[in-house]
Amino acid sequence: MNNTLIVALAERPDWYRVEDDAVVSHDKAGNAASLFGDDAWDVRAYAVGLRWTYINFRSHVPDDVSRALSEATTRQWKQVM
Repeated sequence: MNNTLIVALAERPDWYRVEDDAVVSHDKAGNAASLFGDDAWDVRAYAVGLRWTYINFRSHVPDDVSRALSEATTRQWKQVM
C-alpha cells in the first residue's frame, strides 16, 4: 500500500480543520442558519416530521472532564456530522 498521501496529510496538522465560520445548515430560503462553531445547529429546514429542530453540542460531558477534552470531543462530533 502506498502511504504517500497519508504521510503528506499527517505533516499538515490543519488538514482536518473545519473553520468555525463554515456554514453547516441553511434555512428554507437558502440563507445560512448555523455555523460550524455554533453551540447548536438549526436544522428546522431539514426536520420534516421530526419534533426536534436543533442539534445541541452543550453539556454533553461530565463536569469532571477538562475543558480542552470537552472542546476536542465536540469538534470531532461536529466534523463527523
